[in-house]
Amino acid sequence: GEWAEKQRLRLEKQALGFYISGHPLNPYKEDLGRLTTTNTAELEKTVRQSRQRMNEVSLAGVVSAFRERTLKSGKGRMAFVTLEDLHGSVEMIVFSKVYNEVSELLKSDDALLFRGIPTIEGADEEGGGNLKLRCSGVELLSDARASKTNSVNFQIPVHLASQESFKELKNILFRCRGGIPAKITITNPSVSQTTIALPDNLRVNPSEELMAKTNRLFGEKVVYLQ
Repeated sequence: GEWAEKQRLRLEKQALGFYISGHPLNPYKEDLGRLTTTNTAELEKTVRQSRQRMNEVSLAGVVSAFRERTLKSGKGRMAFVTLEDLHGSVEMIVFSKVYNEVSELLKSDDALLFRGIPTIEGADEEGGGNLKLRCSGVELLSDARASKTNSVNFQIPVHLASQESFKELKNILFRCRGGIPAKITITNPSVSQTTIALPDNLRVNPSEELMAKTNRLFGEKVVYLQ
């Protein structure tokens, strides 16, 4: 069978060092506006223009390079990480206190949400210097999306609604159970729509698996997070 997108992208990166058929952030494109405060391109531009200390920012991305270092005291480790998103990359410094909490996430291939404070190292009167991000926290992007989702709406055109498709949808919902309430909206464009709240035993986790399998079942995008 065809590999899942996440597995395919991971193997592409392992074999070639970069992605070909997509990017780990693609499934989150519609949610990035509510999950992040900036991206690498906007961050670079903003920091260069302001030349002032900025508050904490949040970016979505993956780790494209990773270098670990043992502290001189020998009592801890820190890391230098390259964060890559859909617009570019930025180097992130992860000091030992934070690194102890997030090291496993940084070594994964998962899409992540990074929090940190931007700074320019080596700046002079004419500007210049290198933009760095001092990491203050990391979490799975899927967890961040779930925490900021209040409901999941399955908007299904009436011509795709059938007993067989709903039976399979129910199986998907059971496999992806979680704490977020869900509803189904049957749409008949320019005529009517009917919304049905699903019972508590069909609350879901708005995961990549839920979205991918449901959209594949109906052959188009039907899952919307609110």
